[in-house]
Amino acid sequence: MKLLRKILHYICEGDKMFEQKNLNLFEKIYNDTYNSLLKYVICKCSNVNDINDIIQDTYLEFYNKLTKENSVEDYNKYLFGICKNIIKKHYRIKYKLKEFDINPKQ
Repeated sequence: MKLLRKILHYICEGDKMFEQKNLNLFEKIYNDTYNSLLKYVICKCSNVNDINDIIQDTYLEFYNKLTKENSVEDYNKYLFGICKNIIKKHYRIKYKLKEFDINPKQ
């Protein structure tokens, strides 16, 4: 619930013309999908510290899509697709940073 409040605070702060129906729909989807999305991210992530960031980014991207188009047919499938792409992007960036390690081991 703490993460949901953090996400909703960010959304409400950034969008003053925020519609209550979108908030209610988002909360319902969040509550229905959070546990399964969390399990998925835990299985895919090797670093526990990245889990909340990945979940937060996933729900923020999902909310942006929801407010722009409001035409997502299968919320669960769409959320997991977003999450999968965010995890790939996260590890791609991490790998590139590892290649350019500024503190080489001696």
